Amino acid sequence: MFILKIVSKNAGFVKRESTHMTLRIVATIYLIVSTCHAHDYTIKRHGSCDAPLPQSVIEYAQNHYGHVPRNPCCTNNIRLSLSKARTELIKLGAQKITLETADKCAIEAYHLKRGSPTLVITAGGFPTNKEVMINATALFEHCDVILFDFRWAQPNYFHRQQTILHPFTTIILDCTKDVAAILAYAHQHGYKRVIGHGVCFGAGLFVLAQRQAQKDGTACFDKLILDSCWLSLDAFADAIIKDPYLLWRWGKGGAPLVLKILTRICYLPVYGLCWLTLPAIDIGDTLKQLRDTPILFLHGSDDKLVPLDKFNRLWICASHVPSTALVTPFEHSKNDKNMPALYAYLANQFIEPEKDLQELFAF
Repeated sequence: MFILKIVSKNAGFVKRESTHMTLRIVATIYLIVSTCHAHDYTIKRHGSCDAPLPQSVIEYAQNHYGHVPRNPCCTNNIRLSLSKARTELIKLGAQKITLETADKCAIEAYHLKRGSPTLVITAGGFPTNKEVMINATALFEHCDVILFDFRWAQPNYFHRQQTILHPFTTIILDCTKDVAAILAYAHQHGYKRVIGHGVCFGAGLFVLAQRQAQKDGTACFDKLILDSCWLSLDAFADAIIKDPYLLWRWGKGGAPLVLKILTRICYLPVYGLCWLTLPAIDIGDTLKQLRDTPILFLHGSDDKLVPLDKFNRLWICASHVPSTALVTPFEHSKNDKNMPALYAYLANQFIEPEKDLQELFAF
């Protein structure tokens, strides 16, 4: 019955005139698929063997967080989605703010205040707008939330001479300053806990910003939630060379076999050029330098852009800090879209564990 309700609510492809029989068929298929996926969730803890996520946790999440919607911006019409997201943020009472970074750059953000002692700062992948991350307001429904744009959202940012000459180094260093400005703003408001929730590019940037903040002794995150975190720029190059379709089918790939064979033939010279020209920024090495920062990793086993072998390196590099990982069966950056209830439950329990999950998140 619960599955039937979820399908009836979320299956947009079912027209109003669809019969109850059609809904029953769709519900049955959904039940079969979701049951298969339930066995594909793996919990990782340092010092213990990997284990399947208990079915009781999945059921509890569905019962208590089943109302959390899928991200409304995960549609083909992204412009319409962003417009709706802006309207929804205004309805929620989010305040639009402009912050100034250390190098006098203005960045825009939404600050949703709910009177909570906990603030979640959310950043998406490249080149995502802040509105695309609106689902964070539902995932963290009991927390204050900040959604912000990195400076790349500004007009003509990519036309600057410095960005053209050294694009990767400039973007990453600039965006690290953006995170520092957001952190400073957050701590000025006296929050008890400041949580970093980053997806793909945003996840890696939060790690870099945390390391820099700890080094400088400035405001930093209390905990990090890293979803589909990247390892390094040359690891990105490695994945794209092996499957060029990843450039426009982000996270999915799917290049034909002939093209993959051609790129494999040219692999060594192309990868060598990338290795020589790309900046040596490694999130794994940066994780090794973090201190006292609990981390929750969320990563898909079907992630083509950041494959599991790259994630496993990240996981090993975080062995000195309290960390937990959930490996899902999904693609790159699709965890919140495909499992919003479970995502919300685990993320909120990571922030403030209840008694039933204190052993899982014993921080």
